[in-house]
Amino acid sequence: MMRTNRYYIFNGVSRIQKTLHFIILLPFLGCHVSSEAEKQRGRVENRNIDLSRNELKSVPIELAQNRQLEKLILFQNQIDTLPSFIGGMDSLKKLSLKSNELVHVDSNAMDLPSLKELDLRFNQLEHLPDAFTGMLELEVLDLRNNNLKSLPPSIGALKNLEQLYLSDNDLRSLPSTIQGMKKLKFLVIGRNSIEDPLPDWIGGLESLVELDVSGCCNDNRLPESLSDLRNLELLTVSPYQVLPNDLGKGNSKLRIQIK
Repeated sequence: MMRTNRYYIFNGVSRIQKTLHFIILLPFLGCHVSSEAEKQRGRVENRNIDLSRNELKSVPIELAQNRQLEKLILFQNQIDTLPSFIGGMDSLKKLSLKSNELVHVDSNAMDLPSLKELDLRFNQLEHLPDAFTGMLELEVLDLRNNNLKSLPPSIGALKNLEQLYLSDNDLRSLPSTIQGMKKLKFLVIGRNSIEDPLPDWIGGLESLVELDVSGCCNDNRLPESLSDLRNLELLTVSPYQVLPNDLGKGNSKLRIQIK
């Protein structure tokens, strides 16, 4: 007899000082559930769903019915497209598709007004849609270990961004609009193929606490403007990169890490 694997999804609703638990049975054909720990990954508690490590080849469209979803984790599956219906999840605050096979992100999927964290690292993305204006509350954007050659200028619309991870891609340049991210604290751009020198405007990102520029540019000389980063606590560089003469003056917290 063929067995159909199912996830049990629990959603708690408080009403008149009582908590009612509704059990919704959603079939996800082809999902593998072999232990109690794995069954837990399919549960929803407080509007969270984790469907990691289930060999999913696409984002289950059944998820579109949950308009109150706040956290969706699809780590380590085989998903190659971020579909448009994701953009209808207005309450979503965290979305992770780390370690999938993403090659395409639908522009409508980025219409997520409440999203705080987007994790797309370890995929196969070569480009992103020019649709960042739909995620104005975003605070963390992780695009490490993809095949990105460029970023759309609209990324500069992310004025609330605090962490931007771009390392281990094939970026040839950085959009100048990034200089408008005045809340940015972590910027990781190491191991890219940036053709021009590191831009001077990075020195204007006054909130930076950590900066990784190791192996990111063809020009080994780092801009003098890095000396203006008075809040910088960790700078990661390559052994051959030339540091600014005044780097660290007046900043006793600064550590330099060679990588």
